[in-house]
Amino acid sequence: MADGEAKAVLIGQFKEAKEALESLGRAYGRWVHDDLAELGRRPATASLLSDILEHYYTALETLFLRVSRFFENRLSRDKWHQDLLDKMLLEVPGVRPRVVSRATYEILRELIRFRHFRRYYYEQDYDWDRLDFLRKKLEELFPLLEADLARFTSFLTVL
Repeated sequence: MADGEAKAVLIGQFKEAKEALESLGRAYGRWVHDDLAELGRRPATASLLSDILEHYYTALETLFLRVSRFFENRLSRDKWHQDLLDKMLLEVPGVRPRVVSRATYEILRELIRFRHFRRYYYEQDYDWDRLDFLRKKLEELFPLLEADLARFTSFLTVL
């Protein structure tokens, strides 16, 4: 694939990912407004919030993987999920700016830990204190990530 075509594909993937993340953000808003307000802190509402958190991070990780493949194409075999996130914080001089800010990165570290826990421990008795913390972090993440992705998309368009 020609470089210009590959860049256009990556820009298109950014647009798709942004739309998916916005959709998940709306699902979160509905969860807060409808489900949590009506049902309260129940296993069903905890499970739905957990789904949203997991899917949100996974959608973002997929985008990060595409960036990594386009620019670097090297991740460690073991612990590649964390390696990928770490690389998104790095500016690669002469290649690309950082994809996410330090503040975004710190929040994403919390989400990746939760996703790992949810995927591998299958626990259904969620700790509402932890979920409240993750909700706060997710709400902090929305504007930070929007700014980071807009900045990186601008970089891609002039690349």
